Amino acid sequence: MAGPVFKEASSAVAGVFSSQAAGVVSAEAKVLGIITNVNIQFQQSVNRIFDLNMDNKVGGKSPMYYIGGRAQGNLTIGRLLGPKSDCDFYEKYGDMCSIQPQINMEFVGGQPGAPPAPGAVVTCGQNNPTKTYKIKQPVITSIGISQNAQDFMINENITLMFSDLECN
Repeated sequence: MAGPVFKEASSAVAGVFSSQAAGVVSAEAKVLGIITNVNIQFQQSVNRIFDLNMDNKVGGKSPMYYIGGRAQGNLTIGRLLGPKSDCDFYEKYGDMCSIQPQINMEFVGGQPGAPPAPGAVVTCGQNNPTKTYKIKQPVITSIGISQNAQDFMINENITLMFSDLECN
């Protein structure tokens, strides 16, 4: 009797998409050259406070409160030093006394095609979704440079801190 080798683990293709059109679009991308990764982190400090005063019970339970603190963010950009990389980005975003208003980063993702009919050819989607983030008042806090003996590529990580993040 023929059937799947791993019955419980078998699956079917729901769609396919290509990463060929995916990436980052930004006015700064031309200055940065070959971008290998981007990481945006934005966090808010939240403290949990427990009230020992049992007269303040909520629904018969001990009272607890969340106290929100200030938000802060970090942007890390990894790049390879190459023909298009220069120091303009450092000069623009490394000056504490001349903080730039924002960096806009548009992320373009892959889009799966329509679910395939049984026995039909599965094709890639055509419309790639985008998401734009506005990184407010960024300033460089660190630069890391590394080189490996294996490939001789010069890798660079630039970390910036920022005050606010907007998503469109």
